[in-house]
Amino acid sequence: MKFNLNINNSKFNELIIEFNETLLTNNLLEESIKLFFNEVIKQDKKYFSLILFEYELYDYRTLSKGKIITKDSLEQYIDFNLAMFNFRSSDYRSLTSQKIIFKFFVIPSNIEHKYLEKWEEIKPLKHIKLYKFGKINLPMNNLYQTWGKLLSPKIIISKNRIYHINPNNIEIYENGEKILTFKDEISNNEKYDFLRIIDNCKYYIKDNSIVLTTKELPTSYLQTLKSKISDGKIITFDIETLLVNNVHKPYLYSMYDGFKSYSWFTESPKQLFDKLLTWKYRNYNVYAHNLSRFDVVFIFKYLSTLKNKGFNIKLLIREQNIISIIINRNNNISITIKDSYLILPSSLSKLSKQFVIDNPKLIEPVFTGDSNSPYFMSDLSHYNKEIIKIDDLDLWKEQIQKYCEVDCISLHQVLIKFRELIINKFNIDILKYPTIPSLAFAIFRMHYLKENTIPITTGKVFDFIKQSFTGGRTDMYKPNGLNKDIYVYDVNSLYPYVMSEFKYPIGQIIQFEGDPTILDNKYWIGDVNVTSKNDMFIPPIQLHHNITNKSGGIRTISPNGSFNCKLNSVEYDSYKEFYNFNSGYLWEKDYVFKNFIKFLYTLRTQYPKSDPMNYISKLLMNSLYGRFAMKNIRNIFEFLDKSEFFKLLENDQIEIKNYIDLNDSLFVNYINNSQLDKESKSSISIASAVTAYARSYMFNIIEDNIDNIYYSDTDSLYLDRPLNKHLISSNELGKFKLEYVFKDSVYLGPKMYAGITNDNDYICKIKGFKNTVPFDDIKSLLIKDNKLNLNHIKWFRSLVNGNITLKDQIYELQKTENKREIIYNNNLAISTKPYSISNHKQNLFNHSYFD
Repeated sequence: MKFNLNINNSKFNELIIEFNETLLTNNLLEESIKLFFNEVIKQDKKYFSLILFEYELYDYRTLSKGKIITKDSLEQYIDFNLAMFNFRSSDYRSLTSQKIIFKFFVIPSNIEHKYLEKWEEIKPLKHIKLYKFGKINLPMNNLYQTWGKLLSPKIIISKNRIYHINPNNIEIYENGEKILTFKDEISNNEKYDFLRIIDNCKYYIKDNSIVLTTKELPTSYLQTLKSKISDGKIITFDIETLLVNNVHKPYLYSMYDGFKSYSWFTESPKQLFDKLLTWKYRNYNVYAHNLSRFDVVFIFKYLSTLKNKGFNIKLLIREQNIISIIINRNNNISITIKDSYLILPSSLSKLSKQFVIDNPKLIEPVFTGDSNSPYFMSDLSHYNKEIIKIDDLDLWKEQIQKYCEVDCISLHQVLIKFRELIINKFNIDILKYPTIPSLAFAIFRMHYLKENTIPITTGKVFDFIKQSFTGGRTDMYKPNGLNKDIYVYDVNSLYPYVMSEFKYPIGQIIQFEGDPTILDNKYWIGDVNVTSKNDMFIPPIQLHHNITNKSGGIRTISPNGSFNCKLNSVEYDSYKEFYNFNSGYLWEKDYVFKNFIKFLYTLRTQYPKSDPMNYISKLLMNSLYGRFAMKNIRNIFEFLDKSEFFKLLENDQIEIKNYIDLNDSLFVNYINNSQLDKESKSSISIASAVTAYARSYMFNIIEDNIDNIYYSDTDSLYLDRPLNKHLISSNELGKFKLEYVFKDSVYLGPKMYAGITNDNDYICKIKGFKNTVPFDDIKSLLIKDNKLNLNHIKWFRSLVNGNITLKDQIYELQKTENKREIIYNNNLAISTKPYSISNHKQNLFNHSYFD
């Protein structure tokens, strides 16, 4: 190396090392520093030194701020400058250098204190343990001086790694390249010491352990809607059937287009569709009331024949409900058939009264004349409504046609009035929304949703949270309510109340592992191991579980014992000491539905119960939350001929879910896995939170009355004493109202009870059984192993045959232990107890998720 030493006592001295334009390297810098020490730093004095590089003429770059050195500082000085050299951009190493210049001066002894730097206090460190943070290992503390050799307050070196401690972050370099930037934040929360932020992951550290890890997930948000009013073209149709040999068969089809009625006495819907599928009715919405459960049976097979006439038929089906049937051909003919019962879930008779229309529903005429007539109705026992018996066939045909046409007119008028009310109040069109949940959802999105607040849940997130969506608490606790006053209370609009009063998960979806309760003002849903007391009469947590040796399969139960479940944060406060967290998702939380519920409830109270706006407001309030839990319908429903079906089978991307053989064609339900999911609009975290808040609210009341409760449903309580007066109000959201008082009652299980009120009214509710069971028979079931075999008629719908068959079925009625174990005394049921289970199956995320 060629060097030149210039000494000038009045200013900086210089040691200039010259090169033949070479690339700077660590070795070259180290040898230059050694040369500098050998030639200059010889006395027992303190020196101030600064290093510059000259790349081109007058292009000087300093390596760092100057350092105070002595002749014993060689090793530290080399480490420090190599570290600084490796921090610099690649330009320092990619350009050829001509000179390294050491500028220095001896620090006068009288001002040494101004240049104090205690190199001599730096001590060799013991080995420090590293922990995995994602893909990199780091110390588990923020005492950076313990991480390696301290070259300056900001520079630490450990083996081949250099830490640069900046005010806002820490940079890590290895082999001259920056490999990571992260940030540590001191905690103001006693639940953790400090927070380490690496990319989109956060590590909450307490006592040298990670107590919580979070990772921000890519999040899409529910979008607002804009108003769009269509032309409002509506047709209604209805089908009348005869019950012959317990088989419902169609004989009359009627329709109303808003101007004129049309009717056809026939078994086939051909004439109806010949009329509908014309250019005149292009883009009409065609409604039938209870299409999914009744009318579709009689038109379904005919729909399959339309394919041969060039029509495209697209069915949208969810949970056995026909959401819509779109039929079109060449953009000239197009109708959409919908079920009006899905948007106005009440009988047409009640709706016509509620909406005060001009043509209310009539009383059905029944032909009871000539027994040889195909229209003769011999058995009238299936009617549970008022009818008119007519013996004259011509008169009956005239009256039944009028009856069916008035049904169409009534439904048309109801829909028109409903549509006008919704447009006037919300500026939204019911024709775009086939169900009442979808309409409530649209109103909320148009008028009350804030941008980028409600996160959309899909895929694994949806499937995880769905396990926490266990619905309301329905249980029987004490079966014998004989000779006791049992007060039956209902909550005034439970779900709207909790939607209005509490905060819901909003913002970015964040996955976590560890204990989310260390964070404030967060909503979380977690995979939790629970170990409860063994003697709780009514445990607080509800989960899906299959009780061994009990019928019913998977049930929602509230057990004692040790188990794993998906828990909402709102339920955590019940028994904090019982929980051990594994993983889950968390969000910020805020009020989401307060204004929506406030507007609708105020609107409802402004109208009497007889007014349609009262009914509409109640429907909208109670229908919104469930819409957030709906997953996209990926299933495709098509009519196919045999060759098309076999071609479908050859496609490895096609998953056949089910099919119906219609002889000439097949109705196929399949999923095409090559097609991407449609844009989801569900946020099951919202729906799960609504039901969790409702369960928690009800449990708090149950717990205060734990010795007095006999039965509970989602929003009702059956107690042997009155509730406190402060909980009672007939018109305040969330308060209880007394429905009636039983003086004798029996409870057999969830949705199965009967009793006599103080007004001597007999109330009997048996899930799946429509008939009334005598109270003495119900009371006999309190005896152990007693059961009743009851007869009832069930409807069996056949899409293949195009009819509905009524069959006598045996209904076995007995006490159920699907959710709680019954306790007997002298063979008489006196109480129940929760099941105790031991099932600690964890559902942990792969830790690499946070890599």
